[in-house]
Amino acid sequence: AILFGRVTYGMFNDYWPAADPEKESVAGPIKRLRKYVVSSTLERAPWGEDGAALVMAADADQIRRRVEGEAGDVIVWGSLRLTELLFREHLVDELQLHIVPVVLGAGLPACPPGAAAARFTLLGSEQLAPDLLATRYAVERAGPPA
Repeated sequence: AILFGRVTYGMFNDYWPAADPEKESVAGPIKRLRKYVVSSTLERAPWGEDGAALVMAADADQIRRRVEGEAGDVIVWGSLRLTELLFREHLVDELQLHIVPVVLGAGLPACPPGAAAARFTLLGSEQLAPDLLATRYAVERAGPPA
């Protein structure tokens, strides 16, 4: 499944439902994933002709039940404010970062303040292109959420 914050859902929904899998290698997998949107303002979250995403409130217990009830992995792509909540509630098992050396000079940090207490163990890294590095880290949990 894939879990979005409202803003990232909007960006994905503008492009991915109609993306051509022949041109975009991730279009097929994104299409097949069950989709959830965490939002306090949306009542519905349509997804092209493929139905809709389930909208949930930013309630940690509801998100925990959904995430823990999924049979496989739950991906969060972007959605840094949502990621803050997930780190704070100890709902992140693995952090994957794709590093492209472009300095913007402003914006949100790659890891939210809620990740500051987490410890990370490098699981692996791979150079995907001359300027792209993919890294995977296990997130060690210190204990139950506060």
